[in-house]
Amino acid sequence: SVIFVPAQGVSRRVGTVIVAHGGGFETRTGCEGMHVAKWFADAGFNTAILTYRLRPYGRLDAMADMQRAIRLLRYRKGELGITDRVAVMGFSAGGMLSANCATHFDLGKPDTSDPIERQSCRPDAAVLGYGAFAFAGLPGGFFEDPFGNTTRNPFVANREELLYLAPEVNITRQTPPFFIWQTNSDDPRHSFTLGQALTAMGIPFEMHLFPQ
Repeated sequence: SVIFVPAQGVSRRVGTVIVAHGGGFETRTGCEGMHVAKWFADAGFNTAILTYRLRPYGRLDAMADMQRAIRLLRYRKGELGITDRVAVMGFSAGGMLSANCATHFDLGKPDTSDPIERQSCRPDAAVLGYGAFAFAGLPGGFFEDPFGNTTRNPFVANREELLYLAPEVNITRQTPPFFIWQTNSDDPRHSFTLGQALTAMGIPFEMHLFPQ
C-alpha cells in the first residue's frame, strides 16, 4: 500500500482514509486510487491506497486485506503519526468491499500471538462510490431465486456467501456511519436499498445522487 500524509503547512485532520480502487475484482482502475488519495491528502487527511487481492482470489480474501490494513494502521499509528480513527472508501468493487468491512468486523482478537490482529478492524466510517452492493435486496428478478440455495451472481460462490456479502442484511447497531454517492446512470436502487436498511437501524448516513 501507498500512504500519503498531508504536506507541511496543510491543516491536518485526525482521521486516515483507506482508498480502494474499483475494477470488478479482476483489475484495479487507474482513476480511482492515486489521485483520489492525493486529493484527500491535500485536504488534510492521512490517506492509504489499498492493494487488495484480485481473482483468482475471492471476495473474502479482499475483505481480509482491507481488515488487515485497518488493523495495521492502528498498530502503527505512533510510527506514522496518526490516530486510530480510520475510514474506508471505495469505488465500484472497492465500494462493495468497503461496505462489507463496515458490516463485518471485530474489535480485536486478544488471544492471538499477532499484535496487529489484536487491533480492531471496525472502520469509523464508510464511503461508497457507485457500488452494486445490494445483492440480497435486489436479487436479480427472474434470474435469481431468493428462496433457493444457489446463485447466478458472478461475484459469489453460493447463496450463503451472497447473504454474507450483502451489506443491507448485515447492518447492526454497531455499524459505522455511511456516505453513499453515485450517478443515476448506475442503478440507484442499490443506494436506496442500503439507505433503507441503515434507516431501520438508526445508523447515520448521507446520500448523494448525481444525474451523470
